[in-house]
Amino acid sequence: MDELGLVCAIEATKICIDAVSSSNSTDRRNFVMVNVAQCKSFLEEVLQKLAERLPADFELLLKTENDCAAAVQKGYISSKLYELIQIIRSLGMPSQVVCLIFVERNITAKVLERFIKNVCFLSHFTVSYLAGGSSSVDALTPKTQKDILDSFRSGKANLLFTTDVPDCSCVIRFDLPKTARSYIQSHGRARQAGSHYVIMLERGNLQQRDLLFDIIKNKHSTVDIALNRDQDSLVSIVSINEDLGAYYVDSTGASVTADSSVSLINTYCQNLPRDKYFTPKPIFRYTLDAGTMSAQ
Repeated sequence: MDELGLVCAIEATKICIDAVSSSNSTDRRNFVMVNVAQCKSFLEEVLQKLAERLPADFELLLKTENDCAAAVQKGYISSKLYELIQIIRSLGMPSQVVCLIFVERNITAKVLERFIKNVCFLSHFTVSYLAGGSSSVDALTPKTQKDILDSFRSGKANLLFTTDVPDCSCVIRFDLPKTARSYIQSHGRARQAGSHYVIMLERGNLQQRDLLFDIIKNKHSTVDIALNRDQDSLVSIVSINEDLGAYYVDSTGASVTADSSVSLINTYCQNLPRDKYFTPKPIFRYTLDAGTMSAQ
């Protein structure tokens, strides 16, 4: 919650307490070596400590733009979150806004949805969130996901905090994309006429700047390769690489190729221990120069 501030840290703790309190018998088994009661007690203590740092009437700090600016000065909300509020406010009338706000983690989507709903001068926007895929333990039910998407596409919901990618007229990357693929996917969702694409960078953060530059550079390299490739040579190279890269088990006759390895790694990760706050999944990295792919 470093990029959100104290108010959002309190909301995140409340969400975690709700998650622990409502855990069913299956979910409880996922808390390996952790007693649910102890976990809840710890979270409640954290909530109390955080709440002590806020004034009793801190909600008043969300009534006007000047109040929010004062909340930044006091450290109650982050400057990055304040800039997001400014961007949302600049979008115009809700009837003209279908805005998608990308975040990296499900908990961030939930917290920001709660927070924006409490900002009085943004109350004319209808806010929702879409968190997790079907394999995530804290994912919304398929019916709930469908209802939220239908509401967003019809314009009943104006702002959608998400880790997923429906089409819209405005895309805001609150969290930076990690790969060229995620950058291309999110950028491509702003498809309506006059759409906007916003990436939020911390001023003076050279690491974030260099990461974004590398992603954009890789994106252009990928596009150039796709547009200028020789189809005949591509087919022969792929065929040769698949033969050379295949791994065989002599005793069983089983084999693994570059294509089948991706699904095998995903299947393996799905069988690893998980809980409400962590879903193991591989991260694939493709190196253009070397032409190789690795998984972590």
